[in-house]
Amino acid sequence: MIGYFASPSFLDIFTYRLLKAVFHTHPYGRTIFSIAMGVFAGKGRKALWSLPILTPVLFVLGTWAFFGMGEPAFLLYAGIYLILGMISMGITHLLIKLGKK
Repeated sequence: MIGYFASPSFLDIFTYRLLKAVFHTHPYGRTIFSIAMGVFAGKGRKALWSLPILTPVLFVLGTWAFFGMGEPAFLLYAGIYLILGMISMGITHLLIKLGKK
């Protein structure tokens, strides 16, 4: 009976792995992802303009789901991700436009 209470259940292990996968990523992982979405959106700007906006919105919704609604610190991070995505989209579009001339 003691071993039964000491061993974690499947749900505990699953929850731990899920939280570790979501919040224990590389420190620059979300930043690189935001820049990559901006570069990808810059290649097809008319059709993919929403990708740099969608990335920080999903980040905020995901963090608010785990840490509670209305945490203002995550809005700052989302704003930085939005700016990085938009800048990388603009630079990619500009480089493609200059490369065609």
